[in-house]
Amino acid sequence: MKNPWFKFYPTDWKGDDALRLCSPAARGLWIEILCICHQATPYGHLLIDANAPTDDELSVLTGIRFDEIPKLLGELEKKKIFSRTAKGVIYSRRMVRDAKRLSQNAKNGKNGGNPNLCKETEKSLSVNPLVKGGVKAQISESDPEIKDLYQDTSSAREESYPQAVGRRAFDIERFLTDADRAAARERAAGWDLYGLIRQFNGFVARSEVPRDPVAAFFGWLSKFTKGKAP
Repeated sequence: MKNPWFKFYPTDWKGDDALRLCSPAARGLWIEILCICHQATPYGHLLIDANAPTDDELSVLTGIRFDEIPKLLGELEKKKIFSRTAKGVIYSRRMVRDAKRLSQNAKNGKNGGNPNLCKETEKSLSVNPLVKGGVKAQISESDPEIKDLYQDTSSAREESYPQAVGRRAFDIERFLTDADRAAARERAAGWDLYGLIRQFNGFVARSEVPRDPVAAFFGWLSKFTKGKAP
């Protein structure tokens, strides 16, 4: 069963200059196409039952006049909003990348976690990871503000976030909502969010799976970025 949702970042949509230069009608067609791509196999491709839809079919699916479809697609393609396969099938680069990363994360989880973390030596697994400039961030699992986040404070929370996930297979991304990601980007403005996520996953791999992963992540995030430049 496919997910009923897909990742959509309003800030990315509004911040894409090429897309903003397209007409409102072309942008409307593109979001309709993304919804179709979400249901397609392979993921992110403009396919219906393994076939590329005709202009007439796109018109029916999107509610846009069929004679407008070629012009709007040409507008989007001119701005390189989408790509095409060797067979000419339209696809979303972002959706294909997201699907590939999700597949790799699932594979890593089944194999015990991120292979790069598994290969680290005891030395590289020190509690305080290196940050920009080679300086170690002074963060420790014994820090009371961090340690408190690992204590059970709610039976409901314990049911929501079971300890069944192994430390090596832990990935905070599976717990974060789009709203959580937006809040994290705002709290750590200028930082690479996915780099921070990898750092936190490594932090958990060296300690224990928190009872409330999201709260633990935000507590760690505040400590890790406080007073530091990205």
